Amino acid sequence: MFANVVTLYRASGRPSLAGDRFSFLGPTNPQLDAAVSACEEVDPGFGRFADGPDYDGAGELDFTWSLSSNELGRFFSSVPDFIARCESIHRGEFPKNYYIAELDYFDGDSGEASIPELEKAGRFCELIRLLADLSLSGNLTAVAGRAAHMVFVKPASTGKPPVTVEIATRIEPRMLLVSAPDLDVLRDLLSPQSKGKVRTEEYKAAFRLAIADACAAETTEARFGALLDQWESVIQRFRYDVECIVDRMSFDVLRREIADAELTFVGRVNTSVVDNAAKFLGIPVSLVAVTTVFSGDSLSGDVLVCLGAVIVALVISGIAKATRFQLATTATAFGALLISMRDRAKAGGEVAGSIDELDRTFHRRCAFAKCVVATFQFMAWIPPWAALGIMAWKFPTPWVSNFLGTLLGFRP
Repeated sequence: MFANVVTLYRASGRPSLAGDRFSFLGPTNPQLDAAVSACEEVDPGFGRFADGPDYDGAGELDFTWSLSSNELGRFFSSVPDFIARCESIHRGEFPKNYYIAELDYFDGDSGEASIPELEKAGRFCELIRLLADLSLSGNLTAVAGRAAHMVFVKPASTGKPPVTVEIATRIEPRMLLVSAPDLDVLRDLLSPQSKGKVRTEEYKAAFRLAIADACAAETTEARFGALLDQWESVIQRFRYDVECIVDRMSFDVLRREIADAELTFVGRVNTSVVDNAAKFLGIPVSLVAVTTVFSGDSLSGDVLVCLGAVIVALVISGIAKATRFQLATTATAFGALLISMRDRAKAGGEVAGSIDELDRTFHRRCAFAKCVVATFQFMAWIPPWAALGIMAWKFPTPWVSNFLGTLLGFRP
């Protein structure tokens, strides 16, 4: 129905607006007559004939149309008049059914070229809606016709209490001279896809802080304009804060990885020795061979005991070799992890120092484990060598021929 009012205004030759009215006095035509007939049927909420329509016998038409003053359909003389008189835009609600006389622009026209000033005003409305979603308080204004009112808080810092920053989002005509704000970052942050993601609430808090810092020094009414003027700085501050959050996340992740690496790799080194400790208990058993050879008087018996000690020593040597292989594999895996962590750590920083300390701890434990394994392997060969020494002492050089004779069944 509002389109009928616009058609009437255009068919009347777009007369000057006198407040909320326009008048026509002149010759009529079929297009104007059709518009008058259509407007006689419109709902009073869209306007009404305050005077007329009156026709005389000479084809003259005289009428005065009273425009509506509600949100069903509004006439504005110009874009600044639209900004000043349209209350809904200050709450982030861009209107429908409006006509701007200076531009002959009706938002209901299909294929109508866009108006840069109106597109910018629409962007401001979107910003107001996004700010209401971002603010913890939301829009505190519940009174129709008033601008949105939101609260952002600067947290307490050293020696300073928290600061409450109130923003009244009234759009002014001068703001149309400011560049349209880039809202992509804020849209992404507040999109449904971002809900539930890790760190989203931290990112929102960073954006709130950037907004509060940008306009805290201004009065409540002037803060929205200051925010538009400094919007690029707000985005830059937010991106910097996000980088700091990401760096802190990386720091925390690296610290956890360092702790996990210490538990995993240093634990593997300790386990490689502890798990094989029971197998090294064969060394004391081999020591029995020494006492047996020392107290025995049978050459063949002493040889069998000595062979048993050698077998025990070979088994322990194999275990020691396998343990060294295990330690080498662990050291290789640890080295690869260490390179990865050092690539992500800042040189000379706290994390880099922790990585260096982990490296030193691992290699100390690894060197100690290798020393323990080598000691066990060396000790495993002491009983057979001691037994052979005792046999050489008990049975001087001829013992070899005696041993062969015993095996072959004759004595020399």
